Amino acid sequence: MAAGLRLPWSCGMGGCGACTVRRVSGDVVMQEPNCLSAAERGAGDTLTCVGYAAGPLTLELRP
Repeated sequence: MAAGLRLPWSCGMGGCGACTVRRVSGDVVMQEPNCLSAAERGAGDTLTCVGYAAGPLTLELRP
């Protein structure tokens, strides 16, 4: 979002999950606490409102 990309979001603080996208490749650093479970993180889910790319990153937006 800081780079000007149009990404989904709602609460802006990692509490609702409306901004959840799938990380395809790369690393994301997310502010804690947030609403994702360990299983969701392990599956590649990330939150665009509190996540920051830690290098090159590919995300998959959900329909």
